[in-house]
Amino acid sequence: MDIEPPSFDDAEAFSQQFAAETEKMNRCLDLLNDLAERAASEPPPPGNFRPDKFRPR
Repeated sequence: MDIEPPSFDDAEAFSQQFAAETEKMNRCLDLLNDLAERAASEPPPPGNFRPDKFRPR
């Protein structure tokens, strides 16, 4: 069984797709880091806060 190496066009398309997906992942990580920094800088909730009882109106 002969296995042909991928063509240059396939490699170029893969490279472009990989770069695009890497950029998306980096944006997601940046957003997560921003959220983590905001959460760390906010004061903790009061001791009687029950997230399981919280219902937005």
